[in-house]
Amino acid sequence: EKKENMLIFISLCLLCWGQFNGVRSEIQLEMYENSIDDMFSNCTEEMAKMVFNKYFTELKKKEYWANEETKIKKDDHILTKEELDAIRVYTEHKNGVYRIFNSAVRDGKEKYDNSFEFHMLYFLLVSAVQKLKKADKKECHTTYRRYKSEVTFKLDKDKIRLGSFASSSLTPDQKDYGNKACLEITTCYGATIEEYSAYPAEKEVLIPPYELFELIKGKDVEELKDCESKFVLKSVGINSNLDCILGTLQGE
Repeated sequence: EKKENMLIFISLCLLCWGQFNGVRSEIQLEMYENSIDDMFSNCTEEMAKMVFNKYFTELKKKEYWANEETKIKKDDHILTKEELDAIRVYTEHKNGVYRIFNSAVRDGKEKYDNSFEFHMLYFLLVSAVQKLKKADKKECHTTYRRYKSEVTFKLDKDKIRLGSFASSSLTPDQKDYGNKACLEITTCYGATIEEYSAYPAEKEVLIPPYELFELIKGKDVEELKDCESKFVLKSVGINSNLDCILGTLQGE
């Protein structure tokens, strides 16, 4: 009995340790219908004015903005200073912003009008990804994403989205991110941000929350042979339920 109790105690400790360290035992990929997925397709200029007028204080009251502003180059022929700041803030692991931000985006549909805390960061990342995508002639990229947790799927006609902004790499060997489950992703709306990232060696491609993927079955991925589970996602377009809705929600 003592041995059984000890095993239970150890199991609980391991579970708590995993949760404390942000490692979930299982991640389910689905359509994330409650996510914020605005892509500002026909309202970029109007939304830029509104977001900067109404939410600019988000930049000033968040310490992480000031911390990252000093670390980026000031001039770029594609992105604005604010967009450069946004990528740096998002990709800097040490500030932990990406984790809080992605969680807020993944479940933020009902809060998008006012109580969502990241209007500025969200808008700037969407704008940056779209500008960079246009600059690389809208080419599709094969990228890789690794997990330290098991991955399951809740498919809608074999389709899923990633639910938030998702980091992936042009190289399959970013093993620090895990090998429990791995994805090979063909993204046609994600943009290469290697030049702007806090960690350029990761060769990051940032995938937006509105990109739609199909799970391709029966394909092996030799580049991910060290992974326990391997899955292949192929871009099949976009799915933006909140496209250009922010102005309507705000009565603009």
